[in-house]
Amino acid sequence: MEDLNMAELREIIPRWGGVSHAGIATFLRAPILEEVSTEELRARKVKAAVFGVPFDAASISRPGSSLGPRAIRNSTSGSGPYHFHYDVDIVKELNLHDCGDSFIALGDAKKTMENGADVASEILKAGALPIILGGEHTVTLAGTLAVDRVLKGKYGFIHLDAHLDAEKEAIQYFHGSQVARTSELEAFPCENMVLIGQRGTSNPKSHFQFVKDNGITCFTMYQVVDIGFANVIDQALAIATRGTDGFYLSIDMDVLEAAHVPGAQAFQCFGITTRELWSVLPKFGFNDKLVAFDVVEVVPAYDRSEMTAMTAKSICIELLAARATIVDKIKPPPVKRGGQ
Repeated sequence: MEDLNMAELREIIPRWGGVSHAGIATFLRAPILEEVSTEELRARKVKAAVFGVPFDAASISRPGSSLGPRAIRNSTSGSGPYHFHYDVDIVKELNLHDCGDSFIALGDAKKTMENGADVASEILKAGALPIILGGEHTVTLAGTLAVDRVLKGKYGFIHLDAHLDAEKEAIQYFHGSQVARTSELEAFPCENMVLIGQRGTSNPKSHFQFVKDNGITCFTMYQVVDIGFANVIDQALAIATRGTDGFYLSIDMDVLEAAHVPGAQAFQCFGITTRELWSVLPKFGFNDKLVAFDVVEVVPAYDRSEMTAMTAKSICIELLAARATIVDKIKPPPVKRGGQ
């Protein structure tokens, strides 16, 4: 080992021959791409790219999710890029890159989401899959705005969350309004939007009314229990892909049972279990219509033993591992004229 150079030594780390938390904490030690452009992404043949939106300034619940992207990246230090179940090296197969974080405009949620959309747009134009790490749930707009800007056609939207996040008027841009804002985008017809996992007393009646009035499908936790989570996901995918060119997936950590995710920003009791979520992730990852996804609302300050960050990183890894097995069969979604 003494005769190895630094590059060769770094290669040993994922094979359990070095300290796992050494080096720069990119997602799964993927290469860094600091200047994000469609041209550079294409030149590197990137098929999936991670970036963070470390923003929590428009939250009405526990602060601190701006530190979520860093915590999720740090948690991948204990993971190698090889997934034995799928027999695939995620980083190599997807040419996965970490694009750092989009710029946060202090005090300006709308501009911050537009900045995030700029990064996601470059990734989409390169024909790659954007993975967005939050941050509060407002950051979903960075992804859906990019889809609306860049891609031709219509897209479904699947939202796993304890909350509806369907505030229409009171606050335009905060972590309880991104579903309403996404429904206003041309690319996302309400009939192809699905909300899953809502429960408790933190969903105002006006939000349910908005969902009902606009024809958005909602599977509450009572319905998930009655129908079965796997059946709900099958129905959600059928709705989101019916007559569309693809779908966007958003996973708020509070869709999970509070005991499993103590660091979720607005956690709620009586959610789905981590194993239940794990069991359906291949349904998303193997679906060639998935055009982007986000995982949001990790607050490290409340996160015992990094349980929530580790769960968030594992969700991303499972989705990417499944994606890596079909990536050569995926036809990138159509890009609008002028977006090439």
